[in-house]
Amino acid sequence: EIPHKRGFPNKSTKLRLACLALEEIFGRENLDLLFGSQDDDDDDDDTVGRQLAPAEPVSYLGGLLWTLETYRTGKCIDYGYNYGRKSSPSALELATLLENRGGQKISRFDLIGDSDVAPLSDGMSCLAALPPQAHSILEEPYSWLVEPSSRANFEEMYNSCFSEGVFDSKSFADKCSKQILNLRSERQISKAESAKRRLTASTNSRGRHIQSSSKYWTVLSMSRRPLDHPYAPPDPICDRTPRLKSNKRVRASKLPVSHASPPPVI
Repeated sequence: EIPHKRGFPNKSTKLRLACLALEEIFGRENLDLLFGSQDDDDDDDDTVGRQLAPAEPVSYLGGLLWTLETYRTGKCIDYGYNYGRKSSPSALELATLLENRGGQKISRFDLIGDSDVAPLSDGMSCLAALPPQAHSILEEPYSWLVEPSSRANFEEMYNSCFSEGVFDSKSFADKCSKQILNLRSERQISKAESAKRRLTASTNSRGRHIQSSSKYWTVLSMSRRPLDHPYAPPDPICDRTPRLKSNKRVRASKLPVSHASPPPVI
């Protein structure tokens, strides 16, 4: 059990509960090795959102119904329900609500509505619920969002999904998906630029390097026309051996290694 002060946000309490669960699973001595030091978190959650929003008796009763139906049916009845960061109503507020309703019945629709919000994926759920110390267990592409270079943008995006203390899971999923697409595009561009740089390096003034491998024969032949990107001659076997001159008509190809000798070069 973790003590929690009434009127303070739940985030720090949930973080401490998550740390206890991680200690139970991995052992205290392995936490720093797996997730890094837990003393580096400078966030003071008790200073953020200290004041809770006013209570909403109708939404609170809807939460009770939501919990009962979820336990009764064994599945979440409405992924769109979220009581948010609000105070719990007092007994007097609940009694006043029922008194004002008089003899009118309060339907299920009145309490929790009829929203049709899809559940978050496993990766999205981990992003929304895991403490920063456990972000290392996230898999790609979700881990891209919490890398050091994009961590600040993720925190800003996460906080923007709260409206009056209510977390908008659909907005969170949409923003995460859009950001993942952008990061995927950036990574593809970066890979293309890296490949281009490698190609440029291999086609410099000295020519392309002939890559040797134990799985392929390297076959040299002569081209009738000079190559646009000729191959560079191999490096001398010793300092006293002069460097070979480049020949723009020498062409290199590869054949899979077999027990037989390579075909003769004509």
